[in-house]
Amino acid sequence: SHARAIDGNSLLMLAAYKARFEMLREIYQAGADLFHKNAKGQNVADILFALHDKQLADVGLPDEEAFLIGCENDDVDIVSECIHAGTDINSTNCDGLSGLGLACYFNCPNVASVLCRHKADPNLYAR
Repeated sequence: SHARAIDGNSLLMLAAYKARFEMLREIYQAGADLFHKNAKGQNVADILFALHDKQLADVGLPDEEAFLIGCENDDVDIVSECIHAGTDINSTNCDGLSGLGLACYFNCPNVASVLCRHKADPNLYAR
């Protein structure tokens, strides 16, 4: 059973509301659901952005969206932050393109190099 606070907020969400970012990482690492939605339809990423103008990667949490955007924009810093935070290096977008696939498609050699050094799967294909 998962503990839920008022309005369906999880403990992870309460830490996000209060900007307790170290606690947020610890609760996540203990197994909290990053994608749970409260009664307002918000998840942790929504709360962080709305209240603190931060993305998941900014507070050290896995962030597939920021990772994939970084891959298509040759943003080595964002991609490296996301990898360090535990984002799946083989995450795919809605078209089935992986980060490495996006880096190749959008001619982003710096990110492609980082992904290859971190052992991204070169055999993932778009749907």
